[in-house]
Amino acid sequence: MEYRHHGLPIRNNWTWIRDIRYIANELDSLKGGDDVIVTLSLWAHFTATSFSFYEQRLRSIKEALNRLWDRAPGTTVVIKGANTRGHSGLSYGLYASDWFAYHLEHILREVFRNDKRIGYLDVWDMTTADLHPDVIHPPAYFVANVVNRLLTYICKR
Repeated sequence: MEYRHHGLPIRNNWTWIRDIRYIANELDSLKGGDDVIVTLSLWAHFTATSFSFYEQRLRSIKEALNRLWDRAPGTTVVIKGANTRGHSGLSYGLYASDWFAYHLEHILREVFRNDKRIGYLDVWDMTTADLHPDVIHPPAYFVANVVNRLLTYICKR
């Protein structure tokens, strides 16, 4: 298992510049195969960008996924959708609110909606209905439920 941080935009101070790689480039470097599972979460840091920038980035990733499937059609790809998030101050309300996240969720669904090769983890309603306070990183029990959904999808293959 490997974790890769996506390319810019990034809003944290713990990612080393040498570790920043764009998702499309990473997908192009993957060999792929029947035993490879790619999971993507493509929304949180993009709330500070324009919707057109976000859509362009998603389309670039979609093209890279098509190239990956040309090389290795058995590669499993799962995308985790957006979840609700907390609003710890005015700045979050201005550039990172649920309103932005919800619109990114709709753009994400639109770009990938007709591709049956992609598994989609819809967690928006899960975080909306759950009793935990809205936070960008939900509590462990919630993450365990999302992982169980992921395993249900990938283990049937």
